[in-house]
Amino acid sequence: MYLETGRIIHVCEGRTVEKVCHFFEHLINKGLEGQIQMVCVDMHAGYHSLVKEYLPQAVVIYDLFHVMQHFGQDVLKAAVSSCARSFSQNHQQKLVRGYRRQLRKSSWFILASDSSLLKHADSKTYYEEIIRDNELLFMLQPIADLLRGIWQAENEIEASNRLDGVAGLLDEAQKKFKFPAADKFKRMLTKRAKEIVMACLFKGFGTKRLERATATIKKRI
Repeated sequence: MYLETGRIIHVCEGRTVEKVCHFFEHLINKGLEGQIQMVCVDMHAGYHSLVKEYLPQAVVIYDLFHVMQHFGQDVLKAAVSSCARSFSQNHQQKLVRGYRRQLRKSSWFILASDSSLLKHADSKTYYEEIIRDNELLFMLQPIADLLRGIWQAENEIEASNRLDGVAGLLDEAQKKFKFPAADKFKRMLTKRAKEIVMACLFKGFGTKRLERATATIKKRI
């Protein structure tokens, strides 16, 4: 997709490197490679390598949505399971199932940028109390805002400092709770640090518009 207009310029059958590379060959055949300044992609490693191979002058940035998605699925989901296991040591299984549901909702609260999932102040207070009662979730809570702050930073130095803050909190969680999901997520961010930090230079660009278009296409097929 051409992100400035939302115009779909190519559709691939599949997500493999072999399928997607035809799009880049098409760009080169049209003589467009020199005009492309930036490419925003998700965390698929193959896309990054394709851009670097076919469009070496273009800046690659990662989309905030997909980084937050990894944080939710890879870190917060594991944290919920860890907190539920601790709770289960002193409570009946029926109570544990209900508490796990509340922990999951608390993790959604952590991910919500404006707490829009919560319509009532009482609900917000309730989930804040659950987070405070679970030290691991409480330690991880600031990470969501720090991650969003990277994409909102005024410059690369500020973005890099915020990424360092995320890495520091993940280190603390790993050391204090022997929480391998934190270390795995930190290594993923470190490996992709350049593309994450550079995103602050291209505010307003992301793959959300493309994701919506893809969902629409799938419904019509």
